[in-house]
Amino acid sequence: GVFFSYGYSNKHTSANSGVILADGRTKDIKQGTLVGVGALCFNSKEQEYALFADGWDVLSMNEVISTDLESGQSTNVHAEWRVIARKK
Repeated sequence: GVFFSYGYSNKHTSANSGVILADGRTKDIKQGTLVGVGALCFNSKEQEYALFADGWDVLSMNEVISTDLESGQSTNVHAEWRVIARKK
């Protein structure tokens, strides 16, 4: 079968607005679209590929970046990874 993964990019505004834990997750997020949701991972492209390095064929990987224009804050960036992979 095919697996779909949806994760957050380190380009997300929320990635740099909280406390980074020893395991790499970010908690106490103060800015962006993920305020108040708990501790999350924000991955770079290399980190995202590493998640699928063993036992997976990556069929597609897209980094989707959007800006919240309605809020009037062009610095409010939502960035996520969308990965489709197949188990080897």
